[in-house]
Amino acid sequence: MEKFKRVKTWKDVTNDPRVDSVEVTNEDSKYWVYLKFPYYNCITQCMSLPCRTVEEACWNLNGDIKRATISKSGRMIEIDGDDE
Repeated sequence: MEKFKRVKTWKDVTNDPRVDSVEVTNEDSKYWVYLKFPYYNCITQCMSLPCRTVEEACWNLNGDIKRATISKSGRMIEIDGDDE
């Protein structure tokens, strides 16, 4: 399992190697964090994280992100690692 620096600030979120891009909006989910392939949120099974606060974005990156194992045909076949 890959180890990543613990995310604590918005700057950490934007500099995380799993993050492709971020967006700040005026909607309910103020912060959107878009993950690089093959990372995804194991709870929602999506590559995007809608977050209301920076703290929520950090919490998601620190615990709910998994790296998928991809078959030659491009299908996800298993998840690497666990939460610990």
